Amino acid sequence: HISQSSLSKTIKLLEDELGVKLFDRQGKSLRLNENGRIFHLHIAAALSEINNARKELTDRNSTSYPDLFLYVQAGISMLPDILGGFSKQYPHIHFSISKKQYQEFDSVRRTCDFTFDLPRLDAKDNGHSVTLLEEEFLIAFPPSHWAAGRPWIDLIELKDEPFLTFIPTATYRYNTEQFCQAAGFQPNFILECHDWQTLCGFVRIGMGIAFVPKYTWFSYDNSELSLVPVRSPHCYRKINLSWDGQAYLSSSAQLFRDYVIEYFSRFR
Repeated sequence: HISQSSLSKTIKLLEDELGVKLFDRQGKSLRLNENGRIFHLHIAAALSEINNARKELTDRNSTSYPDLFLYVQAGISMLPDILGGFSKQYPHIHFSISKKQYQEFDSVRRTCDFTFDLPRLDAKDNGHSVTLLEEEFLIAFPPSHWAAGRPWIDLIELKDEPFLTFIPTATYRYNTEQFCQAAGFQPNFILECHDWQTLCGFVRIGMGIAFVPKYTWFSYDNSELSLVPVRSPHCYRKINLSWDGQAYLSSSAQLFRDYVIEYFSRFR
């Protein structure tokens, strides 16, 4: 909501004050140059600290608990049980929830309090997340499939099978590709879905087979699917609770983090 002329003037004043150019002009577009990236890094940290100070002062001097904003990439079917139990203990803490499945966490971490996310299995510990659950993957077959009803299966046996999957930016897609490669083949993906209900629906009608996590899709009626464990390789995923390590954790956030960790320790 800023006019182009006002924005251009503001940028020029800032660059004059700093004595360096922050942007490279390319026709009518602007791109941050190396000076701009350095300045942005420090300014983002400064604004974060100002926001932290505001949060802590509000938290310290308020008689009520601040509300929480959750970003949910995984475990959405478990959320009613989690929030229901938490709200019985702390009825005055309210929640806002975002479920933009394929939005990168980095773009929202400065605005949300927590994310339930799916890290890549090769991701390093960042120091501000905790693994809530390590969840086994099963293979979902339609009832008429030759492998339906088996007690277990080796993944290599499915090298010629059509797989259903999520879009390439999904961690589910990345992890399941790694399982197949570990078994010695490239999966034949014939269909990409945006949600697990649709994916399971296509498996049910015989379009293909798919990896299905053992617990967190349990709200789906899987009575018409055959779910078979994978003996080799070990196929699993992690569900983490993550937060911005630079952000102030309010009293509400600390209570919620402790509650969720305890909830999943009992779930396991």
